[in-house]
Amino acid sequence: MKFRPPELVLGGLLTVAIFSIGMLFSPQISWLTKDAGGFFTFALVIIGLLQALLFWVQLRLIRESLVPTKEAADAAKLTAGHILNTERAYLFLKIEIEEKFKEFRLGSSMGTDDHSKIEFGFKNHGKTPAIIEEIHVAAQYWPNKFDWPATSLASPKLIQKGLVISGGDFVAGYDIKFPLSGDQLRWAGDRDGYILFWGKVIYSDVFEHQHETGWCRGYLFNQGWRFAGDEHLNYYT
Repeated sequence: MKFRPPELVLGGLLTVAIFSIGMLFSPQISWLTKDAGGFFTFALVIIGLLQALLFWVQLRLIRESLVPTKEAADAAKLTAGHILNTERAYLFLKIEIEEKFKEFRLGSSMGTDDHSKIEFGFKNHGKTPAIIEEIHVAAQYWPNKFDWPATSLASPKLIQKGLVISGGDFVAGYDIKFPLSGDQLRWAGDRDGYILFWGKVIYSDVFEHQHETGWCRGYLFNQGWRFAGDEHLNYYT
C-alpha cells in the first residue's frame, strides 16, 4: 500500500492531536484549569484539530474533482490515437511482382546480365502521404529444410530518400538482381525449396512518426508468388 505526502502529513497531525487530547484529559494533569498557559495550549490543540479536519475535507474534494478530469484526459488520448491510426499512412509491398529467372554460370559474365531479376513496388493503403526513408531487400534460393531467414539478412538498397507516396497511390520500378544456378532453379521447380524474396521498408508519415513494414514471398513454379515466412518477416508498425 502506498502513502502520498498529504496523507502522511494528515496522519501526523491527527496523531499529535489525539496524543494532546489524551494529555489534556489525563486525571494526573490539572494545568488546564489552573494555568493560563495550559488553557492557551488547549486552544491551540483545538485549532490544530480543526485545521486537520479542514485539510482532510479539502483533500477529499480535490480528489473527487480530479476523477472527471482524468477521465476526460484519457478519453482525449484515445480519440487522438484513433485519429492517428485512421488517418496515417500504411505502406505495403504491392501484390504485383515481376520476375525474370535466368541460369547463372560461373565465368559466363562479369556483369549482371545473367542474373535473375525481381521488380517490385509499394502501395500506400492509408489516407495521408508516406515518405520513404529506407528499403532493405534480399532474394535467393532457400531450401525447405532451412528455417526462415532473418530480416537482418536483407541489404540496404540505394534509393531516392524522401520519395512521397500519396494516400491510395503506389510507386514501382524497384528491383533486385541475384544469381540462381541451374541446380537451384531445378530444385525450386521440384518443390525442394523456394525462390525467396524478403525485406522491409522504413517510412515516415505526416505526423512525423516512423513506421516499418516487412514482407516475405516465395515463388512456386506454375503458381507464382505466395506469402512465406513468419511474423518476424511479415509485420508492420
